[in-house]
Amino acid sequence: MTKKTLQKEADDNYSFCGEKVSIEYCHLWQNRKKYINSALICGFYGAKNVGDELMLEGVIKNISPSQPLVVMLANNYYVNPQDYAPYDIIHFPIEKGDYLILAEVFTKACLCGGAMIDDYEYEFRAEYSSMSYILLTIIKTFLMMGKEASIIGVSANHIIKDPVFIQDLQYLIDNCTIFTLRDTNSLATIQQAGVNTKKVRIIDDIALACELGLQPRIDSTKYTIGFAPIFSDDTFGDTLKFIKKTIDIAKKITNKPVILELIPFYTYFEHDLNYCFRMSEGIKNVPITIEKTPDNAIELCRIFSQCDIIITSRYHAALISSVLGIRTLVIDYSNKHRHYPNKIKYIKQKYNPRLQMIEVNQITNSACRETIERALVEKTKPLSKRKRRKIQNNTKKIIKKMKVLTK
Repeated sequence: MTKKTLQKEADDNYSFCGEKVSIEYCHLWQNRKKYINSALICGFYGAKNVGDELMLEGVIKNISPSQPLVVMLANNYYVNPQDYAPYDIIHFPIEKGDYLILAEVFTKACLCGGAMIDDYEYEFRAEYSSMSYILLTIIKTFLMMGKEASIIGVSANHIIKDPVFIQDLQYLIDNCTIFTLRDTNSLATIQQAGVNTKKVRIIDDIALACELGLQPRIDSTKYTIGFAPIFSDDTFGDTLKFIKKTIDIAKKITNKPVILELIPFYTYFEHDLNYCFRMSEGIKNVPITIEKTPDNAIELCRIFSQCDIIITSRYHAALISSVLGIRTLVIDYSNKHRHYPNKIKYIKQKYNPRLQMIEVNQITNSACRETIERALVEKTKPLSKRKRRKIQNNTKKIIKKMKVLTK
């Protein structure tokens, strides 16, 4: 880089080293002295998907408060910055110059968690670039400018084909301080794409570095169904029919009054919450509670601990439920989401061999009744405290290798 000054252009845009810069990043550059020795923590944070926020919590709990950090958020400008205190926040880069400024301002970057090994729309599109492009390009830019960068606990689609993406992925693996995946299925995906994976390690999902544990049950005289699906208009009608059928089955085979707990997992513009209200209006024969979206691991464990079963299509809901030893029934979205199969099937392989699964296209079929019945009464057991502590210690070791200050 030959010139590291921010220039004002005639059309009132700013540029850095010849590349256009957004206003937010212009301000970041002007205040760069504030961030000396700071590390950048990036992921799909700020959209308030519970799973992503748990991964951030798992990382932050292992980093010393004396380490200066800035947390990068998705382009959700309505989030309360105090939710991430005491750390400053910045949003996803928009212009090409933003990436350069990040690598100039911060000492290192850490991409922590998420389904980011994704070659869909892997190209620069200003404000509309894909998450995968944005986050992987941040790490790539740091490395190309001689800075340190790490990627921990990510996963891949079930297939990768884009040659440019594959080339960049190999560069990241070869040059990152540490590069880890959170499941062996994702490892197989990138191996099939021809990537040399000698430097890749497999770790547990970094959300499991949070403090997880069952809490005392308040009322065991009732059968409580915790429901956290992926809500969308195209599947809402079938999802409503499915949960009604599940409630009826639960009443017959448990001989207990049934309660439905609706658990919103994705709060961007109150997405899940709005669907929860719609669903509550369509179910009249059982008491329904719409939970406040859990914003930390302890709160999530509190909600889950009151449930006899968790029915979900959310990866992290299924993961945490399995680790806690709660009955879990997964609505399988493998046919609809590129990254779903590798993650959700790994839960069954490693954490919960008794995990019950129903394909989303089959949830209204009579043939799924047997699976529902089995899930409602399946015997389960939690991951032992010793195993959970081992996961937390291993995560701490990984974070230490990111070369940020750890507790």
